[in-house]
Order: sequence, then C-alpha cells, then structure tokens
Amino acid sequence: MTPSDIRTAVAELRRQLRLQVDPAKPGPVPLDAFFAELNYPRLIHHTVPDLTRGKVIDHLRGEGVRVLEAGDAAERLAGFIFKAGRAAWVYVSSDRDNPIGRQRFTAGHEFAHAVLHRDDMPEQFFADTHQMLSNPDAELGPKEREANLFAVELLIPEEVCRAREEELRREHGCCPRGVLVYRLAAELLVSRESTRYRLNELKVGDE
Repeated sequence: MTPSDIRTAVAELRRQLRLQVDPAKPGPVPLDAFFAELNYPRLIHHTVPDLTRGKVIDHLRGEGVRVLEAGDAAERLAGFIFKAGRAAWVYVSSDRDNPIGRQRFTAGHEFAHAVLHRDDMPEQFFADTHQMLSNPDAELGPKEREANLFAVELLIPEEVCRAREEELRREHGCCPRGVLVYRLAAELLVSRESTRYRLNELKVGDE
C-alpha cells in the first residue's frame, strides 16, 4: 500500500466509526474507542508489564485459546498481535523502558495490522512491533512499514498538526518545528520521535 492508500484507509475508518478529528478539541486520539468500535468482530487489547512471549502464551491459554506455536518464552516484546479464528488479541508492554507515547504507538501499530492485514493473516498469527521511524532505511517488511505509517496517521492527525501550527504563528509570528514537536507530543500523548517524523513528512513548522 502507498502512503496515500493508508491516509485514505485511516480517513475511511474514522468516518465509519464516527471518530473524526476535531482540531478545536485538544487531547489525544481516543485509541481505546477505536479498539472498542472496530468490528473485527472481536479485538481485545491488553497492556502487560514487562511483556514477553511467554506471558502472551500463558494469557491466551488462560483464556482457553489453543496456541499452536509458542516460540521462545523469554523473548521480550514491545507489542504483539495474535489471531485465532475471528478474534484477535493485542498486547503492549508497559515496562519502564516503554513510556506512554511509545505504548500508544505500539498499540496503534498492532491495531493497524488488524485493520490492514486481517485477510493476509494465517489462522494463528504473531507479529512483533518494530519502531524504527528514526531510521527510514531500516530493513522492515512492507506490512511493518504500513503499520508504522498507519499508526502515525491515526495518532498524529494532519488537521491537528496544521491547527497547532497556525496557533503558534498567531501567538508568536513563527512556528519553530522543535517547539511544535514538544507541544504536539504532550497533547497527543505520542513520542517526540514520532511527532518529529510526522511534522517532517507534512513539512509543518519552520526548520
């Protein structure tokens, strides 16, 4: 999928779920509402301290899910999505090395897999999160790149970026990109890294 395809997919999802962007209303994108409203038909979101593959497997088996593959139980994960039949479970690590901005990006990334790639998932599907926005040349597969772009498009809406740029220009006569990064990251509860990537992509703010 092209970046344009992903922008269209996010816009259509917002329209379908009636969760459109209102730049006049400050605050983060209500990611939990997207999880709740998406007709997967079953998409369950969990935040787990110090997430490992073993914790995922133990939780799924505790839910009565038959897991066909376990892998290395000690493997640490930032995020994970598991599909079984017509349900999917998203797991996000909440350890101290994974602050809230990264947690939200991870959740958005895994949510993107559920939206964009559900038809390509085998009966049981595992996917780790790779957050490499600072290195666009990193060797990521197309689905991982698409999920990253989807998460940025969803969590850092263009309308909000441009509205906050206009506010800074009205207030101060200029809009230093670094200042806008801090303001948006705090408002939207996303990482400064993701925000900087987004503003560079949109060419919003002064260099």
